[in-house]
Amino acid sequence: PLYVAKDGERDKYGVFAYVEHIDETVPKASSRGDKRCWGTQKQEECNAAEGCLWHYTGDVGSSCIRKDCSGLNKVACLFHDNRCAWDWKGAWETACRAQPWKTPAAFGSAHCLGDNRETCGKKSEQCLYDFVKVLPEGYEGAGGNGWKVSCIPNTCQGLNRDACELHPKFCQWNLKDNSDTACEPTSATVMKAGADALGARRLQSSGSAAFSRPRFTRCGCEGAPGSVALLGRLRMEPSR
Repeated sequence: PLYVAKDGERDKYGVFAYVEHIDETVPKASSRGDKRCWGTQKQEECNAAEGCLWHYTGDVGSSCIRKDCSGLNKVACLFHDNRCAWDWKGAWETACRAQPWKTPAAFGSAHCLGDNRETCGKKSEQCLYDFVKVLPEGYEGAGGNGWKVSCIPNTCQGLNRDACELHPKFCQWNLKDNSDTACEPTSATVMKAGADALGARRLQSSGSAAFSRPRFTRCGCEGAPGSVALLGRLRMEPSR
């Protein structure tokens, strides 16, 4: 059974099967690593939290889940069977996936997801633009342009699994103990972030320079009327 009710709880949990006694061997619904959504007991607080959704199960303690369903064990995943699907591929921690479509989401201070290329470029210290030309099958809006999910944190931190997997060049999903930090940067992300930072520093340095290298200037000189000679005088001229 998915849920084992205590004696007399049939009225409270009418959607679940009633049994005479508690079977302590049945696993309880749980979510591994979800420290923000799971356990939130008020619908308004759950829906206001980035990356969370409220899907009432009859028990407020198990009704707030991540939009990507990440971390739910099989019992919890099947509680939310019209929002999540159990897709076992060898590891239960990654077996619960969002359905009927995957919904990219993010949380944190970077606030990159949803920005267009121009806006994203203005926040290069926090964000990078990895254009998703077409949203793949299984995603909400599949087949359409994915610009709204193209701007991501340059550390990948804060992306849920559905957003993380849209950017395999820069991000990888590696759930250990915390779903909120499971999206990790690849080596390509680290290299790009370093290059962007170096370019920004060079641009800032060149923009602040008061003058450039000395130049020789051609001019008409005394003693050589009508001719053009090199003026052997250094001129310190501003950069252009």
